[in-house]
Amino acid sequence: MLSALIHALVFSQLRYCISVYGNCSKGNLSRIQKVINYSAKIIFGRRKYDHVSDLLERLGWLGAESMASYHTLCVTHKVRRWGEPVQLAAGLSTVAEARVVERVTRQNGLLSVPRSRTEMGRRRFACRGPALYNDLPRDLTELPVPLFSRRLKTYLVHTAPD
Repeated sequence: MLSALIHALVFSQLRYCISVYGNCSKGNLSRIQKVINYSAKIIFGRRKYDHVSDLLERLGWLGAESMASYHTLCVTHKVRRWGEPVQLAAGLSTVAEARVVERVTRQNGLLSVPRSRTEMGRRRFACRGPALYNDLPRDLTELPVPLFSRRLKTYLVHTAPD
């Protein structure tokens, strides 16, 4: 009952605004992580200074950074598969498409990550999406969209250091 209430009131708001949270600073992500941790403590009746990593694992919840990465990766995968919206699809090209001279390398299947001089520039979708997508296992990126979302969450729950 309490878990359903927290999902309805807290996590619905976090998921709704995750596109904004995804490119925010580490300080803002830590504030979001505190909300997630407090929600887990409420469900299990833990006190203020108790650890929550075991609770998050039992609940199968992603941390703030993983949640932002999950959203970015799902959008990137949908854009790569369906080519829509066109504005985002135009910014996502493979390394092979970005090269002037055609040659076969191991990086041809990877997405091209544009260069950026600032940290804020690296956090924008055009840089963040391809960089995160290139770090995924190849078999995961070849899945259809509905299956990709489920497997990605499982992958992030078991590999993310949040």
